Amino acid sequence: MILHDKLQRFLYSLLLAVFCMPVNAEIYKWVDEHGETHYSQKKPGDGVEVSTVKPPPRVDTEAALQEKQRKLREEQERNKVKLKKSEAERKAREETALKKSNCDKAKARVTSMQRPRVNMVDAQGNRTRISEEQRQKQLAEAQKAVKEHCQ
Repeated sequence: MILHDKLQRFLYSLLLAVFCMPVNAEIYKWVDEHGETHYSQKKPGDGVEVSTVKPPPRVDTEAALQEKQRKLREEQERNKVKLKKSEAERKAREETALKKSNCDKAKARVTSMQRPRVNMVDAQGNRTRISEEQRQKQLAEAQKAVKEHCQ
């Protein structure tokens, strides 16, 4: 009985191995009387000029999957670099815009302090004229801000 089971397993394994072997089928190519090209695994009838076509190579799915994953990682890395670059460019544009705005404000302050009479508005909304000393001091501060922000 044990011998029979071993023999049976051996035969099943042999059959499985035979049926799982890769088959190299030939592919035939020919042109019919209407000029159309045909491909088939069956040889056409007699009198037809036939050529055999080499089948495409087998695909190594594991290697293809690894290559796909590698390319995906590379693309993700490129996207990260691109995102960092665009973020840096956006920050640079914002800094440039802020610097220009500060420069314009400083220049406007210089222009307003160059008038002989300057009025200031306090926290309650009251207007008062500043002294010449205060005007000169604020003019110097505004000119310093122009140098700082308008380079």
